[in-house]
Amino acid sequence: HIDDQTFGDDPLRVKRAMSLAARFDLALDPRTAVICQNIRHKFDALPKKRLWDEWQKWAAKGKNLGQGLRVLEQTGWLECYPTLAAMREIPQNPKHHPEGHVWTHTQFVCDTVPGLAQKYKLTPRETFILGLTALLHDQAKAKGFGTPEAITKKNERGEWVSPGHEEAGEQLARDFACQIMPNAAQAKSVNGEELSIVESAAKLTTCHMRHLQATTPRAVQRI
Repeated sequence: HIDDQTFGDDPLRVKRAMSLAARFDLALDPRTAVICQNIRHKFDALPKKRLWDEWQKWAAKGKNLGQGLRVLEQTGWLECYPTLAAMREIPQNPKHHPEGHVWTHTQFVCDTVPGLAQKYKLTPRETFILGLTALLHDQAKAKGFGTPEAITKKNERGEWVSPGHEEAGEQLARDFACQIMPNAAQAKSVNGEELSIVESAAKLTTCHMRHLQATTPRAVQRI
């Protein structure tokens, strides 16, 4: 940042820092992080349209989405999204997830989005949907947010498991979207395109474990 006094005047600059870090693989200066931490109380005053736009830039234009999420964490603004913040404390079975807890896994999954978008020639809209799905797909593993069955726990073999977290995550994906979607409290005022994006991400969240199941024509139809 340029000026310590004026940077905090517009709290949207924190979200811009997130999207810019993702787009250009930038690191956040520690001094800027401190200023961002000190204006976290201004989060609720931000218009959702502006939040939506920055999340869209993060997903659809970002080249390193995990870097954007790390900036969000450095600024303390990750706490503004309780389901995301909760993922930092959720362990996983090291056999399947040697990378560690759910939040680290989520960052790695988000980092695959730009490559997939390029490989499959996704539109910006499709890339935004994929980015939201990558971000939100494991929310239900956290205690206090998903269903009791989906919460991460140890099974009889002492392994960390989260059975059914994909289905439980569908509504959580919608709930998260309500935090960033313009006019979410007034459904009739929400842009149809925005609702379509949210519903697509929610449905993909439900399906994100389907690749481990037997592939049949009926299974493909359900997806």
